[in-house]
Amino acid sequence: MKKILLGALPFLCMFFIITFIHKAKPIQHMREHAITAQHGLLTLPAHGDRDIFSIKGQWHFTPNQFYYFRDNTRPLYAPLPGRLSETSLKTEFGYASYGLRIVGLNPNKVYVLQLNHILSSCTIVINGIDRAGQGQPGVSAQTEIPGKTISMASFKPLKNGTADIVVNISNFHNRYGGTDQSIILGSADILNESFVFNLLFYNITATVLLLFSMFFIMLYLNYKKMPYILWFAFAAITISIRKTLIFIAAIYDAIIIIRALFKRKKSAVWIAMVLGILAGFALYDTLVSQWVISGKLLLQEGAIISIIIAVIMSIDNYATSIHQIEQLVEEQKRIQNALRRFFPNQLLMFLQKNNITEINTGDSSELSMTVLSIDIRSFTSMSEQLEPDEVFILLNKYFALVAPIIRKYGGVIMKFLGDGFTALFSKNPDAAVACGIEIQKKLQEENIRLGNLPAIRAGIGIDTGKILLGVIGNDSRLDSVVISNTCYTAEELQAATKVYSNTIIISESIFKSLQYPENFHIRCIQESPVIDTAEQTAIYEVYDCDAPDTQDKKQKTASYIEKALKKIKEKNYATAQTYIAKSLEIFPEDPLALHYQKVIRETIYNL
Repeated sequence: MKKILLGALPFLCMFFIITFIHKAKPIQHMREHAITAQHGLLTLPAHGDRDIFSIKGQWHFTPNQFYYFRDNTRPLYAPLPGRLSETSLKTEFGYASYGLRIVGLNPNKVYVLQLNHILSSCTIVINGIDRAGQGQPGVSAQTEIPGKTISMASFKPLKNGTADIVVNISNFHNRYGGTDQSIILGSADILNESFVFNLLFYNITATVLLLFSMFFIMLYLNYKKMPYILWFAFAAITISIRKTLIFIAAIYDAIIIIRALFKRKKSAVWIAMVLGILAGFALYDTLVSQWVISGKLLLQEGAIISIIIAVIMSIDNYATSIHQIEQLVEEQKRIQNALRRFFPNQLLMFLQKNNITEINTGDSSELSMTVLSIDIRSFTSMSEQLEPDEVFILLNKYFALVAPIIRKYGGVIMKFLGDGFTALFSKNPDAAVACGIEIQKKLQEENIRLGNLPAIRAGIGIDTGKILLGVIGNDSRLDSVVISNTCYTAEELQAATKVYSNTIIISESIFKSLQYPENFHIRCIQESPVIDTAEQTAIYEVYDCDAPDTQDKKQKTASYIEKALKKIKEKNYATAQTYIAKSLEIFPEDPLALHYQKVIRETIYNL
């Protein structure tokens, strides 16, 4: 362990150095703006030293001429970034001038125009002076020298804050010559700082990767039972000095394949073909990028061919694989047949079974059900003040009170989840809502508590919709499982009772499905969804378990609350605030109105 820590120390030191440089890098303080040139003119908005501009758009275009800002007799335009084939030349090979007038520069500031790698050659002329270039443009392949870098041209605008840019471009070595990256304009200080930082950052990163590889090599020397560690070292070295070691890595891969061929390893021929094709296309792309030959980069096409060969390899192994699959299927059937039966009797009717002996793993049914989710409020803090046996005593008292009420209304408890559970109702939603109301009333009447702790209170959320009920398990235990967004929605509604300080919240689906909504006291408490769904739904509070006086006040203020919610949805917060104020005049202690009063004030403050 000491050797491992010693080997990791240089890497950790360099990691902290990189983190420090990364946090202080000047590029983080840049403000980049995308801007488009129109008909050879670019007008800059007001800007500061930290603003840089990414330029695209139409430049003046003069074919078969150098050092021309524009042809006054026959004005033409062409996109830059772009290629010669996209201009009036309509050919991949040729030469031309691109011209752009920039207006709105600060005449007292030095700027830099950065032109990324042109896949041929170019020179940048600013206000009649050659500032930078890539290679040497020419009028033929013999006179052109391709460039292999980026161009950074420093200049100072004219006194009127303008600059005339001319980019001479020639392309005779690569029919895909041109550039597809925006031209960057900014102050000389910030762009030069960025260039120096990137150079320093990449060099330090390469150093860290080398130290990282040395760490893995030391780790491998101490723990040779883990040879795969050596691959991490090779990968780190290859990335840090890839120009040399990618070639070495390719040779190493070739040696491995050759050894596998000699030993007649399975699929070695196919893998050799795939790697050979990829290596060939990679070599071709390298020659194209270095202007040794002219052409299009084809590594992606090579990858597709390699994938096709891999598919053929898979088909070649199909006979063996299908036999193995058949064996696995048979084994799975034997395991399923050997599973012991265990299933709650109350769920038999949902799966349309007459006897528990008919239940098998994999049985499932899609049903329309109402889901009730209930959870004890602040149970975690309560349990921390009790002994372990007292926690279970309290829970058992709670479940002994609640479970019979669930059964009374035709519900089935699916899962006990610590201090809460989920119940299913196959009848109309009225039964689930009535069940929730009776549970809340019973909790208030029984006052279940231990010691000096407050009595148990619970939040209830109810939703209705499609559920998938099925059986899962193994050879010693079967269990039921419900897969449904309805269950998730019910849980979210239950959690929302904490936000709105109420006891029962139902979804809009429940509200619209009630056969006798007049039997309940219901008011809308939110217009937007509780969970992230495409359908904008409202949610409602059921307050039948409140005191009669509270019910009366909520009923009187329901219309004001509903109007306020609609105005909030319309972002008319001033009118919404008026309705909330009217509601509070009738019911000053209403938690819902107080909640929205706070929300509206915060929203108006942040506008």
